[in-house]
Amino acid sequence: MQRTVYLILGTIFLIIGLIGLLLPIVPQVPFLVIALICLTRGSKKVHHRVVSSELFQKKIRPQLEKSRLLSKLMDLDA
Repeated sequence: MQRTVYLILGTIFLIIGLIGLLLPIVPQVPFLVIALICLTRGSKKVHHRVVSSELFQKKIRPQLEKSRLLSKLMDLDA
């Protein structure tokens, strides 16, 4: 049930973020980040794909390791 809620929320935030790409009034980055967090918590497949990507390993993981809150949200320990 909880995974389903995360997937639905992630999809909603992804759509809002994509709308933000087209409309300059709506910010896209916060919505896309929230969508990424929700989708990685809702799907093990998405979580594995994101965490194992080269971009994540080189650029994002070092920043997340500095922040306990973001590290916990992304479940880096899992």
